[in-house]
Order: sequence, then structure tokens, then C-alpha cells
Amino acid sequence: PIDVLKMERVFDNLLSNAVKFTDRRKDPERRANPANLIQIRLRTDEARFYIEVSDSGMGVPPEERGQIFDRYFQSSRTSLREHGGSGIGLSFAKEMVELHNGKIWVEEADIGGSKFVVALPLSQDVESLSQYRPEPEAERKEDLRGSLDVAYPPEAPTTEDPERPTILVAEDNPEIAQIIAKALADEFNVHFAQNGRRALELLNARAFDGLLTDLVMPEMRGDELIRAVREEPRRKALPVIVLSSHGEEETVVSLLRSGANDYVTKPFHRDVLLARLRAQISSYRTTRWASKVDKLRELGQLSAGIAHQAKNRMGKMGNNLDLYRNVAFEAAGDLQKHDPTGGTELLEKLKRIHEIVRRGYDETDSLIQSMDRYSSGSKNRMQFKLAECVKTALELHSDRIKGKGATVELNRLEDLAFEGYNEIVEALVNIIGNAVDALPEDGSGQLKIDANDMGNQIAIRIRDNGVGIASEVLPRIFDPFFTTKDPGKGTGLGLYLVRDYIELKLGGRIQIVSEGIGKGSTVTLLIPKVAPNIAVDEPLMHKIEV
Repeated sequence: PIDVLKMERVFDNLLSNAVKFTDRRKDPERRANPANLIQIRLRTDEARFYIEVSDSGMGVPPEERGQIFDRYFQSSRTSLREHGGSGIGLSFAKEMVELHNGKIWVEEADIGGSKFVVALPLSQDVESLSQYRPEPEAERKEDLRGSLDVAYPPEAPTTEDPERPTILVAEDNPEIAQIIAKALADEFNVHFAQNGRRALELLNARAFDGLLTDLVMPEMRGDELIRAVREEPRRKALPVIVLSSHGEEETVVSLLRSGANDYVTKPFHRDVLLARLRAQISSYRTTRWASKVDKLRELGQLSAGIAHQAKNRMGKMGNNLDLYRNVAFEAAGDLQKHDPTGGTELLEKLKRIHEIVRRGYDETDSLIQSMDRYSSGSKNRMQFKLAECVKTALELHSDRIKGKGATVELNRLEDLAFEGYNEIVEALVNIIGNAVDALPEDGSGQLKIDANDMGNQIAIRIRDNGVGIASEVLPRIFDPFFTTKDPGKGTGLGLYLVRDYIELKLGGRIQIVSEGIGKGSTVTLLIPKVAPNIAVDEPLMHKIEV
């Protein structure tokens, strides 16, 4: 007697490996070779029943055949590592075979690759508790479909909870990735990368709250990924946890020195991994929040001084600007009487110059007003209706929206209200203005604004189908004085001030996502229904907790 289901899994694993390492699609030489690539042989002797699974693949190096059945063992041969493998399958096979008083080993196959041999006794000195009944053929085929390969988790979750931390997992093995996905799904927005190089691309494309990485991966190892992460100044403090079966002290010390924050050994305990992630992300958010609060105070003091001095000077300039225009136009009119052609040309030049000066004055005045509001802010919380705030912001950009022939779609904004500060309108004006700037000029522009009630918070999404944001630019989008707009069309302070207001004063979060150039952008605001009283003076510790 045998445990049929357990032994089925054993042979599923052996056949899966044989198929994987003799894949004609991945090797031009094998595609041209008509010879049999996999052989299955059954034989017996006086005491045992033998099942041999041979393949014509790359084989297992002789020096590693004694370790191939160890849990989490990964071959040193590069081509084997690139195929992936958790090191769990063969370990399980050995355990099951030995529980049946059998043996399993690997040797070189006659057709060039590996030959796995399972030897089971012809009889067992145990009582059979049940009789095996084969399943109907149709059901059996359905059960076996896809059993040879575990599907890799999606690279990004279908939906993200803005209240949860977002982490990136770099893990090449589908089985381990699925285990991690199930372990973390209840507390995190989990993204996956199948190798270190892809993980670095995703880190360059958007912000994450933490990185969990394997050590041995194809294309770029975990230690190489960590060094690349730490080379970027914006990622110096990003929590990085290594999850690997290589637990030697020397390896751990080397990884910690190269920039890893923590190390968890495979096989891992779910509660241990969660505790390590919570601790690292909580520390990261606390440090980041404290730094932002200090920066906000300093910038507020600086802005107040600059705004006060600049307002006085801009006031004098504004009061005299129209006077200068009138005097210049009168002089041009007098010249027209004596020299009609010259006078007309001069008048046109003066008009163009006046338009340029007036536009520059208005932009500078708007910037100073923003700095003044930023430094002083509103002191008292007020009740706002989201639909009215959005409507006000849209009205201020209505001429440009009409000029581009764009359509605006609003969904689920009614009946949503919150208690906050009046800077929320300015924040929406800035974000919607950026979206309008990005829209195409040919009338195909679409601006979609919707919201969801999240209980004690409101999630607001502002989406456009405009020019999009390049992946290398996205991590810098909130940096002060950084702008993607043409010279003279942006100060680079708008989003910087918006983020500080949303996150520090209002106690919310802001996130900008874009799939790249030409693919539009989405801004997500998560704001509490009741803002804290003084968010700048009282750091938002409730937002730091994971």
C-alpha cells in the first residue's frame, strides 16, 4: 500500500523538472534535435519497484548530487538558477519516498541529462486503511492541468488600499512568491518582481514603503540590487529586508554592511516576517515624518519672510504697471500723428511687451500668494463638501479645458464631506491644473475625477489621458523646484507644497502613478474626514503605525 496522492505529487515534481530543463522552446539546438528528450522507465527486481525519469537536459553537477534533495538548495550552475526553483519539490519527494521505506537518488542519464530513480518496496508491513479508487478521467485531467507549474503572482495587485503600506518583493521562484503573497496580503499592497533587474525598474518607477528581496536571483542578485538601491540618494532610508536560505553569519554580515536593514532565513515563519516588516516600515515612516515636519517648519519660516518682503515690492510694481502702460501708449499715439507707420509698429511692440510683463507679474504674484498662504495657513477647521471643492477648482480652469476640447467626468463626489482646512481647494486647483496642462490639444483629452468613502477617510482620484510621466522622473515629482513643464510655465513648488499640506497638515496621503510617457497619470488623495487640529506641531503618529 502507498499514499497515492502523496506519490502523485512526487512524480509530478520529477516530471515537472524534466519538462522544465528540456524545454525545446528555450534552446535552439534542442528544437532541431528530433531525439526523445524525456524517458520514463519502470522495472522491478525481487524486492523493489523502480521508476526512472530521465531527461536530456543540462544535468546536475556530480558534486551537487548529494545536496540536490536538501530543502531550499539551489544549484551553483547559472543555467539552473535561471530556470528558478524553490528547492522544496525534491526535498518533499525525498521525504515522501523515505516515509514509504523507499529511496530516491539522481545520476547521469544515458541521454545526456539527469536520471532520477525512485525505488519502492514491493510490499509494506503496514495495514491498508483504505482502498484507492481512481477518479473519473475527465476530473483527473482537470485536476492535473497546470499542476506541473505554479503560477507566479501578478506583478501588481488588482486594487490597492491607500491605508496600507506598499512593498515590493523580489523573488524569482513562483512557489515562494505565492507563499509570500498569502503571508502579506492581509496587511500590505504587495508588488512582485521576478528578478533583481525588474525590481530596480519598478523602484525607479514609483515609491514603495519597503523592499523584500531574495539573494540568489537571475539577471541581478539580491546583494547587487541592494547596492543599486543605496546608490540613489532618495532610497538611502528605504527599508530593505533579505529573505534567503543562505543564513551563514558571514553572508548576513556582508548584506547588512552593503545596506540591508534586516535578514530573515528561509523557511520563514509568517509572524516573524510580518513583525520584521512592521518594525522596519514603522521606523522608516517615523524618521521620514519627523524630517518632513522639521523641514515644514523651516520652510514655513523662510516662506513667511520672503512672502512679506516680496508682497511689498510686488504691490509697488503692480500699482505702477498700468501707469507705465498708459504713458507708453500715449507716447506711441503722439508718434502716430507724425509717423503713422512707425507709431503703429511701436504701439504693437509695446502691447506685446506689456502682455509679457503682465503675465510674468501675475505668475510671480500667484507664487508669492501661495507662499504666503503656505506660511500662514488656515488656523481653523471648516466643513467642506467635496463636490463643491472640485467644482470650484474646475471653474478656475474652465477656459483651458474648453480650449482643449476636453471632457470632464465626475463620479461619486456627492454626499461626501470632510472637516479640514481651506488649503484643500488650492491643492485641488494645483492638481487639476497639472492634469489639464497634460491633456492633448486635439480634443481627445479626458479628465476623470471620482471618490470613495473609505470609512473614516475619503479617497479621491484625478485621472488624465495626457502626456504621462517618465519612470525616471516619477520619483522626483515632489521635489522642490523640480518641474517637467517648459521654462517659464512652472515653478516646481506646486506639488511640493500640496504634498506637505495633504500629508503633514491634513494627515492624509498623496500618490502619483503613471505607466510612462503618453499613458496619462493618476493622482490619488487619501484624506481623513476629520483633520487633526495642528498637524504640523503634533506629528501624525497614527499615520506612522503599520
